[in-house]
This record gives sequence, C-alpha cells and structure tokens, in this order.
Amino acid sequence: MTVAGADRRPDPVVTAAVTQLERGGSTRGLGLGPRQLRRRFGAAMGYGPAFYGRIARLDRFSRLVAVSPSGVPLAQLAAAAGYYDEAHLWRTASPSPAHPGPVPGGEDRMTVPSNSDPGGCCTLGRWRSFS
Repeated sequence: MTVAGADRRPDPVVTAAVTQLERGGSTRGLGLGPRQLRRRFGAAMGYGPAFYGRIARLDRFSRLVAVSPSGVPLAQLAAAAGYYDEAHLWRTASPSPAHPGPVPGGEDRMTVPSNSDPGGCCTLGRWRSFS
C-alpha cells in the first residue's frame, strides 16, 4: 500500500520559484504565465508565490536582525532584506483583522534593541523606539 502522491517528484519550476523568492528575486523568466505558476505553486506549497515571497522577505529581515549589532537602524535592515522602506516592512508585518497581534505604536525611528535574542527577533511587538 502506498500513500497517494508519495512517489511524485518535486515540480522543478516550483523548486526554481522557491529558490528565486528566497533570494529576493522574481519568478519571471521561469517559462510559465502567472496563472499557471500560481496553480502549480499552490498545488505544491499550499499557497501562492506572492504570499511565499512575503514570508521569505520577512524571514530574510528576521535573520538580518538576529546577526546585526545593536543600534543598527531597522530601516537599513529592512532595505537590505528587500523592503522599499521601514514603513513597507511594518505594513507587511503588521497584523490584520485575520491575524491579530502586537504592533509598534507610532514609533518613527527604530533600531535593533540591545537585548534582542535571535530566537525572538520576529516578535515585532518587542521592539522599542530609540529616539
């Protein structure tokens, strides 16, 4: 008895798309149109490439925060991770009605806190403003 789909090989186009998105690249040039890519990506991953790209970008940012010394402006790290600016990061990472949680309350200049631990760097509500 075999599990349905257990003998399936990974889709090479989806694998290439994941690699591109994790590196901050685009999925253009993979030989598929947007709908076909979204369908194949969704079948393989459970969600579309745009959503995966947002997750990958936030993960890149999180890793940068974890290895950065304290005092580095978050706007600089956000740009290095692929965000246009710090506001773009906060719009992406802020909770929506479907995903409630803590958000920064009006901070305009933020830096990596001196007590940040690599395991908790995605807990956005922990970050403090250093004016």
